[in-house]
Amino acid sequence: MALSSFKTVILTVIVLLLLTPHTSTAAGYKVVLTEEEKLWIAEHPDIRFSESQWSPLSIIDNGEFSGILGDYLEEISASTGLKFTFVASSTWPEVLEKFANKEIDIIPGAGNSMFEQGLGIMSQSFMQYPLAIVTQDNESYIDNLEQLSDKIITVPKAYTSYQYLKARYPNFKVIVTDSIEESMALVSAGKADAFLAHLSVAIYNINSTYTNLKVSGLTEFEFQHHILVQNELRPLVPILNKALSVIDKHRKREIYDNWVKVNIETEIDYSIIYITLTISGLLIIAFWLTNWRLKYLVRERTNKLNKLVKVYSEHVIASETDENGITRYVSNAFCDITGYKEKELLKVKHNLVRHPDTPDSVYENMWRTIRNGKVWAGEIKNRNKAGEDYWVYEIIRPEFDKHNQVSGFNSIQHDITAHKEVESLSREIEETQREVVFTMGAIGETRSKETGNHVRRVAEYAKLLATRYGMDENEAEIIKQASPMHDIGKVAIPDNILNKPGKLTAAEFEIMKTHADLGYQMLKSSNRPILKAAAIIAQQHHEKYDGTGYPQGLSGNNIHLYGRIIALADVFDALGSDRPYKKAWSDADIFSLISEQKGKHFDPELVDIFFNYLPEFLAIRDKFKDYLQT
Repeated sequence: MALSSFKTVILTVIVLLLLTPHTSTAAGYKVVLTEEEKLWIAEHPDIRFSESQWSPLSIIDNGEFSGILGDYLEEISASTGLKFTFVASSTWPEVLEKFANKEIDIIPGAGNSMFEQGLGIMSQSFMQYPLAIVTQDNESYIDNLEQLSDKIITVPKAYTSYQYLKARYPNFKVIVTDSIEESMALVSAGKADAFLAHLSVAIYNINSTYTNLKVSGLTEFEFQHHILVQNELRPLVPILNKALSVIDKHRKREIYDNWVKVNIETEIDYSIIYITLTISGLLIIAFWLTNWRLKYLVRERTNKLNKLVKVYSEHVIASETDENGITRYVSNAFCDITGYKEKELLKVKHNLVRHPDTPDSVYENMWRTIRNGKVWAGEIKNRNKAGEDYWVYEIIRPEFDKHNQVSGFNSIQHDITAHKEVESLSREIEETQREVVFTMGAIGETRSKETGNHVRRVAEYAKLLATRYGMDENEAEIIKQASPMHDIGKVAIPDNILNKPGKLTAAEFEIMKTHADLGYQMLKSSNRPILKAAAIIAQQHHEKYDGTGYPQGLSGNNIHLYGRIIALADVFDALGSDRPYKKAWSDADIFSLISEQKGKHFDPELVDIFFNYLPEFLAIRDKFKDYLQT
């Protein structure tokens, strides 16, 4: 029993030591913003954010946001002029969903998992805490997670602790909950053996609510808190990094004490602490003198703690150079990712890992920025000693001497190689998808003996109409890529009807009209943006603005804009091309018909765009002219 109390005292001391944020001292000056950054802030006066209940990091009370993260946002607001607006969310998955749907601009307490890094752009880390093992207070000290292999562990869904456990220990028995409170309640009630929690969150909740629980150990994982920013708001990241850099360690200590230390102090009976510490001190002396086994255990725990600290340092890719770029420090993680030994990197230029594909302008901008005393952040492609490429997101901060002159630079990097590989693979998949869509559309047109470049011209006409209509580049490109499938339903139409040289009978025309719905049925089940657009186009490109088209008889703006665009692009090209049942029309006849059908067959606004930019449409027709067409 005495030994168990001694272990508790030792662990408490370790926990309190680890609770002290181990960040570097911030520069002692206010944030200096460039004119571009001031203009960006003026144009973006309101930054929306959200967090779930995560005391003491985020506390939500009657729709008001506070806590450690709230204090950091106030510091940033005071030093930059940025205004932050809280958007309420009940759970962490809901926060992530709002970010994915662009309902919020930032998440202030994002973790350092690859999952979270893939959602947007990360600011520099401004808080670091270990992942704690929480059990009932009658449990013994836990060295590592392997000791829980036959136990039941609980974590909240989608939290960083859940991502870590899923990746590193997939065979563990896990109960996934919707909140921290639900997980801690399961351990408190004995329905789970352990809960993996952010250390400050564990201490806060144990002292405020779950008094029969304790921190029984620490894992090798460390929470590194960043502000997650939407990719579209990239200029915000260096502004945030500047603001975070000037929050010194004393202010960080005050913020932490406001929410954690004070709560612990006001809820503890100090008379019990004094008695406990006195008795524990006597026990330590007695055991130290009489029991060498205890000395061995203390030494063993100290060694394990040192190993844990080493694990932390080996996961940070860090380096430091003098003002001329000569390396004077590298971490083990830096050596690992570059493939060089420490002695090969020290006292040489930092550009040893420079990749030949990276333009000189990137490095020129980098050096110009940091030599002017500003923070530089960005993605860099490097090459390791073995000649293999890797990507990092690097943040470089200048160091200053007592005369406030730049005396060197320190760098923190995040390995984003896997993320870049996924981006590259996604681009290849999208390109393959576009090629398949175009090829299928071309096959459909070939079967009906359409002109060879018909689908290509219609695609280009469609994109030109879309952009001149005011559609953004991304959506206009989707219409272009989807348009080749507009007549894919014709693959199901019999040849004797599809390629009949004369006019179709009423019955034959009814069969021909079914190709619109047939094309829609082929494509409607896909969730791919291009194929979803293709399904709409296939079904609606024969609808007419006055409601006399087919297959649904839609009119006006009830016809999807995609359908209205392809209707005009398809008819313009079809009339100018030879078909089995007709010869190509002259330009004069084509323009006359399009003018006459304004507001009848075609959207009037699209017709106006067509004639206003007619030279551009004719240039496309000439560029993709059919080789066999006279």
